[in-house]
Amino acid sequence: MYKSTEVIERLTASQMCQKRDEAIALIHKSMEALSEADKILTGVAKYGLAFQRDTLHNIGNDAYKMRAIDNLTKQIDSKLWAKVVDLGQFRDLMTVVQQRKLSEQMADCPPFTIETVTATVGELLSNRPNMLQDLIETSFTERAKGFKSNQGMKINKRQVINNVFCRYGMMNRGYRQVDRLDDIVKAISVLLGCDNPHVSSLLKVDNEITEFDGKVRFKAFKNGNVHIWIECEDLLNKLNDVLAGAMGAKVGEI
Repeated sequence: MYKSTEVIERLTASQMCQKRDEAIALIHKSMEALSEADKILTGVAKYGLAFQRDTLHNIGNDAYKMRAIDNLTKQIDSKLWAKVVDLGQFRDLMTVVQQRKLSEQMADCPPFTIETVTATVGELLSNRPNMLQDLIETSFTERAKGFKSNQGMKINKRQVINNVFCRYGMMNRGYRQVDRLDDIVKAISVLLGCDNPHVSSLLKVDNEITEFDGKVRFKAFKNGNVHIWIECEDLLNKLNDVLAGAMGAKVGEI
């Protein structure tokens, strides 16, 4: 049977009551400090600190105490980095895969200092023009191969994404097929300068919806495929212009 090797004080009842009052006073003081830290972060980011089950575990031990401080510090840095990304609207130009990768990076981000922020934001801003090209290129080069363009350097008005839904009529969430649909919708919303309607949350099997003020139709078939019709010639031209800039002569091959 395990026995603690720590020395336990032999105290009278009066002394134990005094220790209790001292401990409670320190807990109140600590809670006030943590509350203030949470308020500071909430005032900057969307959410404050998350005090998980093991965050403050065994902090009487110096090693555990330092781990708790490190955990909370990383939370603060991560939330501040996410705030900077949101302010720059960089996520709006990222593919679903890029967003997931960014979220993973946010979990192990560098300290949030003026030097790291300046360098990172500067790099993101310089790459911002390429982000739209990357988004549209990724969206439209991964369409079903049976529906390639037959108009030389242009894609046609119909796009097809295979296997968006499973055989039971449920959307294959987390699969690349659904990511493709989400990326195409996002690319169109960016080009049109309007809100993303999140079609994947609205579309059902054997059902059709129209978005972007009638410019784009979406229909999900029983075989799990989703067909997209771009009804607006001007929008189609914009998409092709960006694709041409991103891929050059390869556009006609996709």
